[in-house]
Amino acid sequence: MTGNGSQNDLQLSSKILIIGLVNANERFVMTIMEGGRIWCGGQRGEYFLKKYIAWAPVVIWMGVIFYLSHQSGSESNGLSSGIAATVAAICEKIIPNFSLTAEDLRFWVRKAAHFSAYFLLGVLTCNALRNSRVFGLTGAGCAWAISILYAATDEFHQLFIPGRSGEIRDVLIDSTGALVGILLLTVIIKMYRSRA
Repeated sequence: MTGNGSQNDLQLSSKILIIGLVNANERFVMTIMEGGRIWCGGQRGEYFLKKYIAWAPVVIWMGVIFYLSHQSGSESNGLSSGIAATVAAICEKIIPNFSLTAEDLRFWVRKAAHFSAYFLLGVLTCNALRNSRVFGLTGAGCAWAISILYAATDEFHQLFIPGRSGEIRDVLIDSTGALVGILLLTVIIKMYRSRA
């Protein structure tokens, strides 16, 4: 093991725990590796840590989407109907002569759920790519492509769930939600930077 300022170039042959000790004014980074070569400590170590943390919400949210898509048709309809009934009850209290029933709203609740879920996925993915140093149109395009691909595989997954179906229309709704989220995040970041 050799020290080299704020960075340590370590060659590993087996799984070990590395503690990269750096200068007193810098942090140290703990890394578990399974062989290979790694730089640890200082700004480079912080970058890797920040990148992996940024991708964690993306993976978790994809898991939530997968879980909801894995519900049977009856379970999914029950959830949508419950939400639609709540929305209808609220609308009846605040909107005079509101005539739509929970059954009327159920379709729109389901499509709004698709849009919202992928809106958030687009935001999270775009943010993760930015933390991975993929910026601008490249980052936005990659985030949208990942969202579209996941939406398509999600609808394919539903073909194998009892009472569910895969629909191209839902992929289009999901893709639109992701695109709106990505564009909104991009605009907010640009506005923030212009004021800084």
